[in-house]
Amino acid sequence: MEIIYIEPDDDVAAVIGRVKKAPGNLVSLALPRGSGLAQSIINLKILDREAKKAERQVSLITTDKISKNLASQVGITVYQTVSEAKSARPPAATDAMIPAGASGATDPNIKINQYQREDEISDQEPLELSPVAEDDGGVEVDEPGNIEPERKTAEEKPMKKKNLNSRRKPIIIISSIFLVLVLVAAYFTIPQATATMILKTEDLNSKESVTVQKDAESANAESASPEKLIVTGREIVSEQELSKDFEATGKKNIGTKSSGEITFYNGWDTGPQKISAGAVLTAQGKKFVVDSEVTIPGATTSLVGGEIKINPGSIKGRVTAQSPGDDYNIGAATFTVDAFSSEKKEKIYGQSSVALSGGTTKEVKVVTDGDIASAKSSVLQEATSTAIADMNQQAGDNKIITSTVKTAEISFETSKKVNDEVDTFSAKIVIKSTGIAFSEGDIRNLIIEKNVTAIGPDQMLINPEGATLAWSVTGYDEATGEIKLDVNFEAKVGKKLNEGEIRDKISNKKYGTAKEILENTEGVESVELNVTPTILSRVPLIKSRIKVVFSYQ
Repeated sequence: MEIIYIEPDDDVAAVIGRVKKAPGNLVSLALPRGSGLAQSIINLKILDREAKKAERQVSLITTDKISKNLASQVGITVYQTVSEAKSARPPAATDAMIPAGASGATDPNIKINQYQREDEISDQEPLELSPVAEDDGGVEVDEPGNIEPERKTAEEKPMKKKNLNSRRKPIIIISSIFLVLVLVAAYFTIPQATATMILKTEDLNSKESVTVQKDAESANAESASPEKLIVTGREIVSEQELSKDFEATGKKNIGTKSSGEITFYNGWDTGPQKISAGAVLTAQGKKFVVDSEVTIPGATTSLVGGEIKINPGSIKGRVTAQSPGDDYNIGAATFTVDAFSSEKKEKIYGQSSVALSGGTTKEVKVVTDGDIASAKSSVLQEATSTAIADMNQQAGDNKIITSTVKTAEISFETSKKVNDEVDTFSAKIVIKSTGIAFSEGDIRNLIIEKNVTAIGPDQMLINPEGATLAWSVTGYDEATGEIKLDVNFEAKVGKKLNEGEIRDKISNKKYGTAKEILENTEGVESVELNVTPTILSRVPLIKSRIKVVFSYQ
């Protein structure tokens, strides 16, 4: 007896295949709980028919009452255990169907539906069975093919498992298909390769004169030209307004002025001498002014001891310090008249006998001319820097040469004037800055284009975007906005290769083969080939997933 163990989700076709492959002609199928094979009489009929065609005699091993009942109708022997099946004598083969109610056909506690063989089906009326309630928890038959348990029993669980497995099958199939599609998509999209080819090279040094012309649309400008190396410049304007506070640095004494009474003397002439109001006098290095006009009487002479003596005329008058301050409270001193000659100063003068008084010192800050000039320079410089930053932002990837930026002052004003008594004051300026922006990429492209033509069809510039490009301003015409540049271009030249052809050669090749192809390419010094994921030993099939990089040492 050959025992075949059946899985819960095995279908009848799979089971028949295993039966036909069994070495012996006696085959017993061990059914697990929930197996759908023996839950359908059609399945059992097909199984029995195909087994007989293959000269196999099939039996079942199960404890399920419904399966035993259906099998008995088909004529398939049922065993309780595997050991019982192995020790049993071979049953006689029969095609007869055991009728319901026959001895040994079914458990007396089970009501079943009646089935007929296909060749015995007639036009007779189907047998109607009345429901029978069982006290021992069995099943009752309401109508043919509909078995409904009266209450939950152990036999009910395999049926539920069968239904659950049936519902899961489409989900499992769809999930499997989706997984396969994901794996296929991943195979084509995730792998990638980078082939870095170090080429044999020669140095290329190119010195060119480039012109940047403002407004290519204007009549006196030309479009970008590789022959003349002319690129188009764009005028960018920025207006800025800036206001800042500044500290006043001047000092002013607003204290009181010293004053007092002095005596004026006239030893210069016998006639009276006038000193007008406001006349400036100097004493001990300090300046004083005469409060009101003074007329000094003329001098007189007398003979004393045989000598002529001059007696100066005198009169009192008041003077006031020219500036406030307690340092003007000077003691007894001689006052000379600044307007007189040095000889006359000795004869007409003033003299104080007591100290002048009333002078006090009180300093405050005031705005000076220097403060105004410094404030203007500061706001102009800062506003210009802001304008240049704004123009650079407007220019984006283009370049603006700071030395060619023109800044015009639109207005400038301060909150205070010179000599105003304040600690701080504000200054506001409005400017307009103009500059020319140009594309460094345009210059690079023009020089690359010129040199590609010069080096010949079998050579190429290697990584020209990374080549050194340096420029300096040699001239600027403010009227036209034209800028002259000296440009130095340093690059590497090597054998001309085509990225597309290289991808074609190594696409879907094994790692070693692909690397050998790259290393044997003319003009190549060394090769580095990286494939990811690293577990792959083959270059991707999709060419867009292959990156080719030309480089040099």
